[in-house]
Amino acid sequence: MRYVADAQQAVRQQVQFKPGYYVAWSGQFEYMERAKARLIIVVPFTLLIIFVLLYLNFRRLTETFIVMLALPFALVGGVWLMAGLGYNLSVAVAVGFIALAGVARKPG
Repeated sequence: MRYVADAQQAVRQQVQFKPGYYVAWSGQFEYMERAKARLIIVVPFTLLIIFVLLYLNFRRLTETFIVMLALPFALVGGVWLMAGLGYNLSVAVAVGFIALAGVARKPG
């Protein structure tokens, strides 16, 4: 993603197109942009479903909130691991983070 942003900036600054010509950024970048647009809608909806399922399991809001509030700590660990291994954010990684939220359970 950073490479494409740098390339877009370089093209804007250094290339003058004749009228009727334009540039389009395609390939993996285009697919990731579409996926990000979908995930912006899907992730909150999925978290809401997980919240409801946790509530149906625990039957108490306090325990449900405790589990949901622990999720950001797990996500931070996942982000650190991604950075440490040099992985980029992808659809598969985002689905993995959603799965991480889905397997959360009350300790003990």
